[in-house]
Order: sequence, then structure tokens, then C-alpha cells
Amino acid sequence: MMNTKRKIYPGQPGTQKWIKKYGDDLVCIRYKYDPDTHRKMITVELVVEEKEWHKNYDHIPENKMMAIRIEYGERELGLKVRSVGGTWNRKEKLWYLPWNAIKALSLQDRVVTFSNNRKSRPP
Repeated sequence: MMNTKRKIYPGQPGTQKWIKKYGDDLVCIRYKYDPDTHRKMITVELVVEEKEWHKNYDHIPENKMMAIRIEYGERELGLKVRSVGGTWNRKEKLWYLPWNAIKALSLQDRVVTFSNNRKSRPP
């Protein structure tokens, strides 16, 4: 098993040879050692593609726990939520389940929005 013992970045001592070879594409250099074979490897990390990127603030991770409201008496819906792993929070009187389960049950309109502008928070 290889162990990384040292990681250096362009401009640090020991990088001039690699900067000459790879130029601005050089990200870092790693020194790896294999204790079984007594071998040292020098690896380089390079930029191979660069393009514009913007964070999608509307994206919700599939496994994010979200709170939904189910009214008293909606027993059948409560059983469905429980069957996909939903948990009841007695204090808040809300069900919590992962976003992918909310989408699968088409319950997006029942997601509770909290005052701190986040869609939901964990129980």
C-alpha cells in the first residue's frame, strides 16, 4: 500500500523541474512510498480541462433529510411515509424523510420552510 509522505505545490522548493515540464497546468507533486517493495514514486497532478462553473443553489441532495407536514387524520399517507423510512418528530409535529423519498411520494408541496431560509433542517 502506497503512503503519501509529502505534497508540495508550485513555487515551493523542489518544484522547479516540474514547473519547467508542465508549466501552469501543474497543481501539485506527491511523493509516495511503498514500504513492501521499498519504492518511491513521484506523481504530479495536472489541470487537463478548465471551464466556467456556477453553483446550482436550487439543487437539493437526494439524501438530505427534509421536514414535511401531514395533517392529523391523514393516516394512510402517514403509513406510506413511515414505510419509506420517515420518522416522526413529536416536538415539532413534523415528519422527516430523505428528499428522494419525498419526490417518490410526490410530497414536494408539503415541505416545511423554516425561518432561516433553508428548506428544512434535520430532526
